Amino acid sequence: PGDSAGFPAGRRDGHHLQNRSGVDAQFLVVGSRRDDDWGEYPDIDMAFARNGAGTAGFRRKDGTPY
Repeated sequence: PGDSAGFPAGRRDGHHLQNRSGVDAQFLVVGSRRDDDWGEYPDIDMAFARNGAGTAGFRRKDGTPY
């Protein structure tokens, strides 16, 4: 209880949280949700990009859908 994690702004490497306990966890996500937002997950060959309509898509480095 009371732990926190922060991820630097402007870094394009993806991150994730894992709850390895036996109880529910709560977390707060803060971000801009800009239409030009994007990120990369190089360890699993995945990239995230939003389009102008505000929807997101995932693809591999070669451009194929994930």
